[in-house]
Amino acid sequence: MDKTDWLILQEIFKEKSISKVADKLFVSQPAISYRLQKMESEFQRSLFIRTTKGVQFTEAGLRLHKYAYRMLLYDAEITSVVQSDPSEYSGRICIGATASFTSYFLCKQLHDFCSIYQNIKVDVALFPSITLFNMFNSGELMVASIRGNRFLTKDQHSYPIFTEPLLIIAREPITMDYLKTHPFIQNSSETHLPIDDLISEWFSHTFDKPPVSSPVQISGDSRVMVELVKNGFGWTIISKSRLIDSDSLYYLPIFKPDGSPYRYLTQLFYTHEADHLENYRVYLQHFKKYFTTHYGDALEYTPAKKAKHDPTHIVHHLAY
Repeated sequence: MDKTDWLILQEIFKEKSISKVADKLFVSQPAISYRLQKMESEFQRSLFIRTTKGVQFTEAGLRLHKYAYRMLLYDAEITSVVQSDPSEYSGRICIGATASFTSYFLCKQLHDFCSIYQNIKVDVALFPSITLFNMFNSGELMVASIRGNRFLTKDQHSYPIFTEPLLIIAREPITMDYLKTHPFIQNSSETHLPIDDLISEWFSHTFDKPPVSSPVQISGDSRVMVELVKNGFGWTIISKSRLIDSDSLYYLPIFKPDGSPYRYLTQLFYTHEADHLENYRVYLQHFKKYFTTHYGDALEYTPAKKAKHDPTHIVHHLAY
């Protein structure tokens, strides 16, 4: 199959008529019929049904059409990238993100974007995820990187950036006895966070009663919670991206009763309007490509390189 076949499939799907497509593409009807027959021969499947309502697609034909549609989009993207000149874009865009996401991830993407599109200036609004989502819903922001699942309207879109495991971190080897006898350091922010629901759910099927709380609680900054663990205030649960090798702490992922790990989702939210404004559109394209390329599997769980003790043998014991 080639680009002409993809285009024919797309137009047949829209027009339901070989004659209309022939006129639209300036080719003969027999030429289009021949290509359709060749596709069916190549895949050894019935792809089309000719009815009184025009050409209809079989299930196999619909699957092929979806593929052709994606290929046409990919082809258009390649053409746009090759033919467009980044210097032609200028102006200002505003995006929202949390301070932690900006520090750990967004700065690198922004540096790459601004080195290519040097005439586009980017304003970054730093707020907690719940505030960003409210600003997004109210129209103050058209693009925002937000943690956790959210409900969207039909004019709003999301792109999953990555999911990452939730980890118990501690200064000592992690056992159930340790968790029951040492304080839990919790985020005391007045704003309810999506991660709070996941931790509460894990607590409910792991402990008979909640662990004792640490005398020191932190509002908002999970890296400070890591420092409290390092200084002996107890243990806590954070997403993997908040932990670095030099912390030299013990850690384990937490699991659901079915054995699957708890994971925390970070998404890019954007409006339908942003997807059609040139400066925002090229930013969204760059963002998606950058994170797909750089963070595909980067946040999967792997045992700590600097741990003094490999506690993986109790992973499933901690899940129940």
